[in-house]
Amino acid sequence: MEKIICIEPLQKRFVVQVKDANREKRNRSYLNASDCCGQKLKQEKFCSVCMNKVEQTPSRKLVKVGKEEHLIDAAVLDAALEQFGDAEEIVLHTFLDKLPEGAEDLYDALVFGLPVEKKESQYAELCAVLNGRVAVGKGVFRNNEFQVIVTVGTDGLLRLRKLVDPSQKYGVEFVMPNVQVNAQIVALENKIIDKKMVSAFDVSQFRDSRGVVEEQIITELVLHGKVECVKPVLREAQEQDELARLKALSEN
Repeated sequence: MEKIICIEPLQKRFVVQVKDANREKRNRSYLNASDCCGQKLKQEKFCSVCMNKVEQTPSRKLVKVGKEEHLIDAAVLDAALEQFGDAEEIVLHTFLDKLPEGAEDLYDALVFGLPVEKKESQYAELCAVLNGRVAVGKGVFRNNEFQVIVTVGTDGLLRLRKLVDPSQKYGVEFVMPNVQVNAQIVALENKIIDKKMVSAFDVSQFRDSRGVVEEQIITELVLHGKVECVKPVLREAQEQDELARLKALSEN
């Protein structure tokens, strides 16, 4: 999909190709099967008032205006909404040398901006202008408008980070309780973690081990009808036992 990135202070537009960083749906689901024939179930729809079975796609929709519901022709509604489409333009209006405060708490999906064929020089110019900056703007993705942060990565490619609308973000109200922790235990834990600190980490090496285990479980169930599964048991450690255990770890 192509988008136009408009840099508002320059009054200039650049065309890029956008691709979601996450290319696959990861939600695993398994179809329900009928008890009679063991086949997938068909979903049927019925009117909630008269219980008549709906055989075809309804021609009307219910919409809310204020607190009242109104019937509207589905084709008319679709045609009216189509004129908005998936608007091409992303407008960048604000530029900083670091991320705005609180932006990371609103991160949604990551999108890559890539060069369009035969317009590579335009892309290179856009990256040169944005390199070393954090640009804030807004754009439409899949019929929803998002606030967007655009940066250039170390690989020279554009990264567009969609932000969750603050009004749609889950609010968390929490007051940290006034509790005491064992200072010796925390000191030993920090010592152990400090020894494990590294200067760099390659996040690209991550592999979905849960998916592999889930496939193995299903294979075992299909082939053998059962699966051996041992769930780890967490226990509350006594402070003295925990001190001894952590001391031994810290000396390794």
